Amino acid sequence: MFASAIKEHQKNNLKTAEKFYKKILIEDPNHFDSIFLLGTLLFQNKKFDLAKQLSYYGKPSQEVKILDGLLIAVNSDLLIKNNLKFDERFSFHLYDVDFSRQAEKKGIKMGTIPMSVIHKSGGNYVSEEWKKSCDVYSKKWNK
Repeated sequence: MFASAIKEHQKNNLKTAEKFYKKILIEDPNHFDSIFLLGTLLFQNKKFDLAKQLSYYGKPSQEVKILDGLLIAVNSDLLIKNNLKFDERFSFHLYDVDFSRQAEKKGIKMGTIPMSVIHKSGGNYVSEEWKKSCDVYSKKWNK
């Protein structure tokens, strides 16, 4: 069902994709990819209040599972020791989510710090680059 949701999202059939994501979340409320992409879809539809409910950033100085790519600061020795690298198949979209999932899989803890930034980007979630990244991500993580 997740593959169908992504395909509909890529075709810009947002209502159908939204239904798929919501069905997945009924069965598995912690399905990260559906939470993330449903939030993205709601943002695309300018349903900001609903998207915000899925994308609550929380308090700083907390352990997290997924980092946004606006700024990822890491200890390079830790990366080398654990052979953790950015997957070069991702040129922009989803590289941060992929990196976070790799870190989690290797048991590397991630967290946030108190820092004020302005990130003025709504993303481009129907571009060919985004679609390609979705395909790569889906093949890598949804085996």
